[in-house]
Amino acid sequence: MTEFCVCSSLIPKEAEVTLAQRYHVIKLPPDSTLDTPIQCHPDSIFAVIGDKLIVPRQYYTAHPDVMDEIASLGGFRLTLSDAPRGSVYPSDCGMNAAVGRDFLICHPDAAAPELLDAAGRAGLKIVPVRQGYAGCSCLVTDAAVLTFDAGIARTLEKTGIPSLLLTPGGVELPGYACGFFGGACGFHDGVISVCGDVSSLPCRNALEDFARSCGYVIRSLASGPVTDVGGIRFYPN
Repeated sequence: MTEFCVCSSLIPKEAEVTLAQRYHVIKLPPDSTLDTPIQCHPDSIFAVIGDKLIVPRQYYTAHPDVMDEIASLGGFRLTLSDAPRGSVYPSDCGMNAAVGRDFLICHPDAAAPELLDAAGRAGLKIVPVRQGYAGCSCLVTDAAVLTFDAGIARTLEKTGIPSLLLTPGGVELPGYACGFFGGACGFHDGVISVCGDVSSLPCRNALEDFARSCGYVIRSLASGPVTDVGGIRFYPN
């Protein structure tokens, strides 16, 4: 199966070139229903749960070719969502959930019903949190969920899911005061890929210690500040 990744069409060119050394890179065109800074963000545009690729119907209608490519390369079954969609919370975060091998972290009242249904059919435990943007708040690795969000970390601890609460800060998201950790990263095959220079993060020591303890590699995809690009999705995972 082809190894590929899905990212924002606004990802820095340096990061795209780095990713293309190993992966077929698919860049998402903007979703005009979302606020401009996040219009190309994967964590706001689609979700993969089990064998289902879940996409808002409006987005698929506008960009069928790119979503069909993702479905074909990943072997996913396309599911279209008719959940309310818009630029104002919570209509902007219907797809924004963190998916693990056996769990789905989300705000149940904000997540699109199609996500909850797919999670149930796939046998995933739904972990309810108060953060509507759970997808961009979390980096899910094989060993633990990494996040800046103390509320999510507390919930995961109660449910027995390993997590690492990192010191927040150092992640930019143009148009907003700050970005999310999960939105600046992706994980695949033991590698944490960060969109920017990891050394600029206040949490770099804790992140490096975690990676070392798990045998992971941290890869800075580009020079300059770490930037929230809506996450980088790698497949097969």
